[in-house]
Amino acid sequence: MEQHQPIPADEELVRLSLQGDRNSLEQLVKRYNSLIYNLAFKMVMNQEDAADITQGVLIKVITKLAGFRQDSSFKTWVYRVAVNHILNYRKSAAVKRRFTFKQFGDTLDNAPDAEFPAAESYEADKEVLFEETKQTCMSGMLLCLDKKHRMVYLLGELFGVGDKAGSQMMRVTPENFRMMLSRAKRDLYNFMQDKCGLVNTANPCRCAKKTKAFIDAGFVNPRSLRFAGSHLRKIESIAEERQHELDNLLDEEYRKLYLAHSYLEGPDFLRALDELLASDKINRIFNLK
Repeated sequence: MEQHQPIPADEELVRLSLQGDRNSLEQLVKRYNSLIYNLAFKMVMNQEDAADITQGVLIKVITKLAGFRQDSSFKTWVYRVAVNHILNYRKSAAVKRRFTFKQFGDTLDNAPDAEFPAAESYEADKEVLFEETKQTCMSGMLLCLDKKHRMVYLLGELFGVGDKAGSQMMRVTPENFRMMLSRAKRDLYNFMQDKCGLVNTANPCRCAKKTKAFIDAGFVNPRSLRFAGSHLRKIESIAEERQHELDNLLDEEYRKLYLAHSYLEGPDFLRALDELLASDKINRIFNLK
């Protein structure tokens, strides 16, 4: 019978990495590469910026690894590094507030409804394009939140970070973290209740009818899909389990729509890691084998 090797804990990989075990360091990078990328991408909605952020965070994690004091889980520590880096990232305008809900709602209202033309020939199936439109639109809604409330929503509602850890990441009190999360959910879900046909069937907006307009406007590229694909995992597969209080139960249907978004594979950082590990500074830190 085939014997499966136990999956090493993060802390064990950190210990071995600091002893010069390159394989353990690479495992840490692989383990957190996609998580950082997905958090970054949901914040900026730009693949190049998200990849740039991911590389920057991983470099910080590697170079500061010796400073991990195990006063929290390694995952929480990585989140802290990522949150600080993303909120201070200045290359992308999307990290800053880019839309208001009013502006985004007007954009949706002005996008003409159209039955998807059967005669049109796209490289992707129409159902795949509808899903791409849905996730593109919902991700655009996130950009209507200011950057701090957007980050709190992603951490607390999608990635399941609790208020204690979340408050440390955002450098606020747990009470303020809960208040920020409540406000982000209220603003986002009120907009969806008012505009989105997925949660309120009285609303006329339907993903299928907006797909042609999204393609024409360049929001969806049939030749380069970002979200759609049956092979992709969903965010719910990596989200932490949470205990919902009674007053949060009504929000669960909204949350499920976002948890069903694709969990994207992060860019390959291992090539850049080769160059990084060749530096004298890194070799001094890790005494790599």
